Amino acid sequence: GGKGGSGAAGSAANTDNYAYTGQDGSDGTGPTQTTNGSADGGGGGGGATIGNNYGGCGGGGGAFAGAGGNGGKGAKDGTAGADGTDGYYGRGGTAYASAPTVKPGSGGGGGSGGEGAGSAAGGAGGYGGGAVQLCAWNIYINGTIRVNGTAGSPGSDGDRPGGGGGGGSGGCILIQGCNVTIGPNAELNASGGAGGRSGDDTTGNAPDDEGGGGGGGGGGTIWIYADNAYSEAPAVFNVTGGASGKGSYGASSTVTGTDGAAGSAGQIIKPIPGTPPNTRTTYTSPFTYAPAGYYESPVYDAGRIAFWENITITYDTHWAGTAVDVYYKVWNDTEPGWTYLATLSGGSSVSNATLPLPPSAFGRFMQYNLTLLTSFSTMSGWPYRCAVVIDNTANPNTLVNYTVKLTLDTASLIAQGKMRSDCGDIRFTDINGVEIPYWIESGINSANTSIWINVPEIEGSLRTLIFMYYGNLSATSKSNGSATFLFFDDFLGTSLDTGKWQVLSGGTISISNGEVVLTGDGTNRAKIVSNTFQSTDNCAIVAKGRVASANNSSALLILQHDKNFSSSYNRPSNGFFTDLVFTSIPLYRAENATLTTIGSGTVDPWPDTTYHIHEIRKSNSTLEVWMNGTQVISVNDTTNFTSKYVGLTSRQTGHTTYFDWVFVRKYTPPEPATSLRQERTPQNSPTVYTVVMDYHKPKLLIREVIFPQSGEHMVVLYNNDTKFL
Repeated sequence: GGKGGSGAAGSAANTDNYAYTGQDGSDGTGPTQTTNGSADGGGGGGGATIGNNYGGCGGGGGAFAGAGGNGGKGAKDGTAGADGTDGYYGRGGTAYASAPTVKPGSGGGGGSGGEGAGSAAGGAGGYGGGAVQLCAWNIYINGTIRVNGTAGSPGSDGDRPGGGGGGGSGGCILIQGCNVTIGPNAELNASGGAGGRSGDDTTGNAPDDEGGGGGGGGGGTIWIYADNAYSEAPAVFNVTGGASGKGSYGASSTVTGTDGAAGSAGQIIKPIPGTPPNTRTTYTSPFTYAPAGYYESPVYDAGRIAFWENITITYDTHWAGTAVDVYYKVWNDTEPGWTYLATLSGGSSVSNATLPLPPSAFGRFMQYNLTLLTSFSTMSGWPYRCAVVIDNTANPNTLVNYTVKLTLDTASLIAQGKMRSDCGDIRFTDINGVEIPYWIESGINSANTSIWINVPEIEGSLRTLIFMYYGNLSATSKSNGSATFLFFDDFLGTSLDTGKWQVLSGGTISISNGEVVLTGDGTNRAKIVSNTFQSTDNCAIVAKGRVASANNSSALLILQHDKNFSSSYNRPSNGFFTDLVFTSIPLYRAENATLTTIGSGTVDPWPDTTYHIHEIRKSNSTLEVWMNGTQVISVNDTTNFTSKYVGLTSRQTGHTTYFDWVFVRKYTPPEPATSLRQERTPQNSPTVYTVVMDYHKPKLLIREVIFPQSGEHMVVLYNNDTKFL
C-alpha cells in the first residue's frame, strides 16, 4: 500500500498486474483542505495554529472495504483574538464499493497530520496494508497471513503542536482455489492501523492550542473463493478499522484537540462460489489451415483463471493415412513455442482416440516468499496466548452462557517461568478480546489442571474460538465460581451464606476450613437447600464431598426438591436425589412422600474419608448420575416437579458429611469438547514459506502436423476435470 503523508496520490497499477496499489492520503494543507483524501487515501488530525490552522485528512479507506475515519479537529484558546481559527477536520478516505474480479487491492496509506504553527510537524501517515493472493487447485492455510495497515505517527510537540497521522488502511487477502481448507491455527488479518495521537503543547505559553488526533485506517478485505469444496476449522478473521487517534491536551488544559474517528470495518466474504465445477467446453469446427502446411484448432481463451487436470482431444471421424503428430500451446500474455503432445497413429476406422494434456501444461506460475507471522496482539502485560477450540459440531443447539471444562498442564508452564505458581495470571477472552469468567476447580501446578469457563455463545454444529492468556506474574487471580455457574458455593468464611442457603430443621451445620460440615442428630439429617435458586430441566448439580467415617454413612445430593422432608424415611417428599455412599448407588424419585428407586449403578463405594465428586445431570426427561467423572446411571423419567430447589444433607444417625464446594451448571448433551492450540508469543520469529502462486488466464491452441483427409475434423474436448474461478 502507499505510504501516507506524501501529499501525492499513489498510482494505480497496470491492470495486467492483477493488483491495485492503494493511493496515498493527502497532507493537511490549510483551511481549504476539507475534501476526501484520494480514493484509498488516509490522513491525520488537524494541527493547531493561530489564524491559519492546518487541517489534516482522515484515516485511509480499506482495500475495497471500510472507509477511513475523519481526522480530529485542532483546538485554539478562546482568548486568541479575532484572527484565531479552529483546526479543520480532515476527512477519511472512501471505501471501494466493489473490486475487479480476482484482483486484490492494496490498502491506502494514511495522510499526514496538519502542521502546527511554528513548523511543529504533523505525524506521518501509516502504511497501507499490502495484498496477498493465493491461487492454486488445493489450498490449505494453517498459519497467519497479515496485511494490516500500520499506525499513524504522533504529531510533534510544540507551542502549536502538529496533528496526528492517519492510520493506514488494511490490505486485501484473496484466496482462490478449487478446494480450500482453513486449518485450526489459521489467522487472517487485514485490519486498519490506529490514528496517531496529536502532539502536545508542552510550553505552557498562552494561548493554549492543540492538535487533533489522526483518523483510524479502514479495515481491509478478506475474500475466499472456493470453487468446489470449502471447510473451515476455528480461525481468526479480522478486518476491523483502526482505532482513533487522541487529540492533545494543553499545558494549561484550557482546550482539547478533537479525537480522530475510528476507521470502519472492512469485508469478510467466505466462501465466494466461482462458476460451478466440471465445466465442459467442446469445439466441433474443423481445424483451419495455418502457414507452413499445418492445421490448427480454434484458440480456446478461458478469459479468467482456470485449472484442469486433463484435456482430451477426440477425433470423431475416420482417420486414414499416416500418423499425425499433435502439438499444443498454453500461455497467458506472450505466446510460446509449440510443445509436443503425442502421436496419433493412422489407419482405417480409427475414431475417438484421446490424448491427455498433462497437468504440467497449466501455463504461467510465479514463485513468492510468503511470511507467516506467529506474533499477535495480546492483552497488555500478558505475553502468552493459546487459542481454545470449543467443538460443538455434534450438537445442533447454540449454547448461551454455557460452561465448558478445560484440562491443561500448568505444571510445565510454571516450571518454565511462564505462569504464576498459583495460576493467578490465567485470563480468558472471547474472540473480540472481552474477558469472560472462569473458575479453577483443581490441579493447580499439575499436569491436569481443571478449569471451568463461561462462554458467552457457542454456535450449534460449529466450532467456537476463545483465548487463554498467561504470563503476567504480577497479576492476581480472577477465578470466580459465582460468575461462572448458575449457582455456586465453596463455603469460604466462617458462617453459612444465608443469601444462598436455607437451613432446615435437624442436625448441626457449621463452616470450617472452607467446608460445610453437616452432622445428623441421631434422628434427623442435617440439611440445607437453596434459598431462592431453582434448577431447570437442563442442568447438572455437581458436589465435592467426603464422609467422616466409611462405616455405612450416607448423604444426599438433591437436584430438585420442594423443601419438604418425609417423616417416615427422612428424605425429600418430592424431587430427584441420590445417595452418595453405597456400593450400588441409587437414584430416587420422591412423589407425595412415596419413594421410588428409578435407577442404580454399581461403583466402588467411598472406602475412605477422601473427597469424591458426585453429579446428577438432567436433560429434559433423561437423568444421569456420575461418580468421579464416570457415568453410573442413565434413566428416563417424565415426572415434572413444580419446585426445583437444590440441596445437601448428611445421614441422620449422628454421622458427619463434609462438602468442599457445590455448583449448578447448564447441561445440553452432547456437550462440546475443548482443546488447546499452540502457544503464541510476540517474541516468536516469523517463519518464511516458499509458495507457488498461480494467476494464469490460459489460452490453448492445438496443432496437427499433416493435413487431415477431406471432410474430416478434430474435436477438442475440455473434460470434467476442468475448473474455473
